[in-house]
Amino acid sequence: MFRRISLTFVLMPFFSAHASSFTYKVQEGQWTVNGGKSHCEAMNRPPSEANYAPINMMFIHQDEKREPKITVIFWPGALPEKATSLKFTLNVGGEQKVFDVPAKIGNPELNVIATTEPLPKDFSRTMGDLSQVLFNMDVEVPGSKARTVFSIEDISRVLNLLNSCVYELEQSKKAN
Repeated sequence: MFRRISLTFVLMPFFSAHASSFTYKVQEGQWTVNGGKSHCEAMNRPPSEANYAPINMMFIHQDEKREPKITVIFWPGALPEKATSLKFTLNVGGEQKVFDVPAKIGNPELNVIATTEPLPKDFSRTMGDLSQVLFNMDVEVPGSKARTVFSIEDISRVLNLLNSCVYELEQSKKAN
């Protein structure tokens, strides 16, 4: 029960209790793309699944700067006490592309770690390239046993929706 309540507090920045604060919401496969007052995010699970813990989840965040960052929630006990990066491995045409991105653990009890810098341009380009067939992305915390795999077969469409969300967010700010 405690983890369920705690997870709710971790996810509050991603969801609002008031539907009117959302400017954008689209479901694409297993992904949900939401937009709020200051940023947009793509979550790899339907929001209804975020009510239960433990859970593996990934969020891709983007604001008007269009510099995506990723937050990952690992299974309990998976994260080390300290971490300085997340390692992402994409399998592209039989070749592995590995990206090590600076990251920081949020609340270790809640198993949350987030990149502290935008994703490298080559990483974003690889994920968004419609000619590539990407099915999975391995995510690791270097120097630990923390590792998980996410399905990303819809990722290029999801990233397009995320960009559309940011565009609509920009337009709504201009209108106000």
